[in-house]
Amino acid sequence: MTETTARILVVFYSRSGTTREVAVQLGARLGADLEEISDPTPRKGVLGFLRSGVEAQRRRLPPIAPSRNDPADYDVVVIGTPVWTSSISSPVRAYLRRHRGILRKVAFFCTCGGSGSHGAFAQMQEELEHEPVVRMQLRQDDVGTVSTEAAIERFVEHVRAAAARPQEHPDRPAV
Repeated sequence: MTETTARILVVFYSRSGTTREVAVQLGARLGADLEEISDPTPRKGVLGFLRSGVEAQRRRLPPIAPSRNDPADYDVVVIGTPVWTSSISSPVRAYLRRHRGILRKVAFFCTCGGSGSHGAFAQMQEELEHEPVVRMQLRQDDVGTVSTEAAIERFVEHVRAAAARPQEHPDRPAV
């Protein structure tokens, strides 16, 4: 499989726009399809911020719109989330739960105001019950800087390499 035949999907949720900005960059560099998770929950302003944090801490699953793309049709699915109180965002948790059985080869990225990515990545892995091929954490204030550009390029290289490898099946040993 060559880079041009690999199918990659970038799925993300963004409350403030930072995660969207990174997802769009990744999508362009990977030649990937983009899908933004749609959540009707009001999340603007201080009340929306507080609501989001409480949902994330309590691991609530908000209603999300049906997916436009079937993640089973892709070689790698890149999943992006903002970090809310050291947790994944509740819309991303709902997406992972919905597609748990078919998300096989994944890559994770998160954006955060400070720390907390370790907890968010652990929860994403817990939801899917397997590890990602690569993960990337970006601080919100660093998006668009030289160091972020280098991190994004390394992430893209790992995703491309994973997309080029054949899918491993649990009933067949890797060759």
